[in-house]
Amino acid sequence: IDIRSKTTVRQVIALLGMVDTFIVVDSWVNHISKLINKSGIALFGSSSANVFGYDHNINIWHNPRGCAPCIDRPETNPNDDCCQKDGINTITVDEVIKTLKKRLDNNIRI
Repeated sequence: IDIRSKTTVRQVIALLGMVDTFIVVDSWVNHISKLINKSGIALFGSSSANVFGYDHNINIWHNPRGCAPCIDRPETNPNDDCCQKDGINTITVDEVIKTLKKRLDNNIRI
């Protein structure tokens, strides 16, 4: 369910508390999940799962050219080919679904 622009911060936090798991791109929701001790799947592209990821989540990060984290490099535009085409855009739906099934089947939690 896509809840972007349809919920307040308080509503998102409440929803996170009610779900078994979630899928999110690296954003403030990922950081809130750590605060409320809720595990899920976090997708990373221009930012680094090694820097911004949390152990309680399953972090999916593609960085085949080694150019990320773009956010930490002022000379790199987060919208360039490296960060987008070779980053988050290379994460496939199948990969996310397989990871979600693994997460739910194994009941992976903290």
